[in-house]
Amino acid sequence: APNGDVRTVVLLSVVGLFILLVACINFVNLTTARSTRRAKEVGMRKVAGAGRGDLILQFLGESVLLAFLSLALAVLLSDSGVCPGDPDLIRP
Repeated sequence: APNGDVRTVVLLSVVGLFILLVACINFVNLTTARSTRRAKEVGMRKVAGAGRGDLILQFLGESVLLAFLSLALAVLLSDSGVCPGDPDLIRP
């Protein structure tokens, strides 16, 4: 069919969602591991007078910034025309 098989589209969508789920779990895992190393920084900020809201805002801001930087990198890589896996598939 010229528009593609529905089963193929559904299968690739499920695979894509699974990869996205694994990436989200990995992000949470790495962020949790990094937060234990930053306990000293949090303690110092609390002693300096930072409240819970300030700390939450800082960590959420860092996560959002990291996500936007990742998005920008993904857009640049996807728009570059390089198709991973097959060097013959480089778009002119």
